[in-house]
Amino acid sequence: MRIKAVSAVLIAAIVIASMAYYELYRNGGGSKHAFSGLEITDLTKALGSTFSPGSIQAFGENNTTILISGSGQYHKPSDFSTPALMGINDLNPGTSGHNMDELANTYFHDGSVFGTAWNGTSWILTGEISFGNTDEGSAIAINEGNVVNLTPLLGPYFKNGGIWFDAWNGTGWLFGGNNDRAASLIGYYHGGIVNYTGSLGTPPHESWIQLIEWNGSSWLIGGHLIFGFLSGSSYNNLLYRSTFSNSGLYSAVFHKGKWLVGGGSPAGLEIVSGQKITENITLPVYFRQWANGITSFQGGYLVGGEASHDLRTMHPALYYLNLSNNHPSFTNLTWELPASFHNGQIQFLAHTSLGSVSGVLLAGQGNYNELTGQSTGALALIRT
Repeated sequence: MRIKAVSAVLIAAIVIASMAYYELYRNGGGSKHAFSGLEITDLTKALGSTFSPGSIQAFGENNTTILISGSGQYHKPSDFSTPALMGINDLNPGTSGHNMDELANTYFHDGSVFGTAWNGTSWILTGEISFGNTDEGSAIAINEGNVVNLTPLLGPYFKNGGIWFDAWNGTGWLFGGNNDRAASLIGYYHGGIVNYTGSLGTPPHESWIQLIEWNGSSWLIGGHLIFGFLSGSSYNNLLYRSTFSNSGLYSAVFHKGKWLVGGGSPAGLEIVSGQKITENITLPVYFRQWANGITSFQGGYLVGGEASHDLRTMHPALYYLNLSNNHPSFTNLTWELPASFHNGQIQFLAHTSLGSVSGVLLAGQGNYNELTGQSTGALALIRT
């Protein structure tokens, strides 16, 4: 009886501490409501059953469509998932998307769709396809409804791995991911391949590329144990000068001539001027897991990700960062997130526009179950 009583008291203490922590986390780092008229619209219903279960990894857009990519059903014992893909043509409440899982299953079966990028005429989707105990990077190009399978061309550079990110700079594509448990970086110009992996030196074991951004003169390359700039074929490695030397760089935005970059775990932010790290920004104490998405917003920045992970529960994070007067200050907007992100995280965010509606689109997951690894996709828009 005494043991049971002590256990009950301990459990009650843990629950109370967890609730108190969550309230502190929700309100920590700033005021509850920073912006007059801030409007967040929950668009999760537009996903239908496409990401239920599932998780959104990223999205891309052209003038008429936003393609949303990620994974669906997940089998934790084998670490395999089904790919998930859908398109939406409207950002207004009540909109419905169109499921594209048939296309995704054809080219990414037993895998995931990671990247969706548009170059003005074509979409390129990237991810991985699984064959039993092995994975391979997979990619397709879509032009006016015609699909070209790029996996035979790109797959050999991403064996036992995946193509995690793709980006276009106006003249060519850059693909990043991993090949045999190390980062791989491939250029695709006018149908020809350029292998930039050697420019990275010797990528660390268990490294992969998950971020590629272009600022008009050089590529920012980030990922797990990867952080640097590619100019031509020359790579400036900043990894061991950064706070991400033992973690990963997963988000960035180039604004007013400077980069703001983020990652984790633990969550961190840095300012990069030119190709030099000039400032390490300390995040609020309750935002400590992942900084997955960054974009400019109302003279500052929105930073989204995962705040913490405790008692088998994920806590999402959304903060506004003000860098005026060279003094970083944060306002916590997490409490503004719709319930669809509860027990989840923001995986990706970016400015977007369809028709007369524009804003910052937030994508990720909610309802995470650590025992099964399952979650449900979450989508919301901050109107601007």
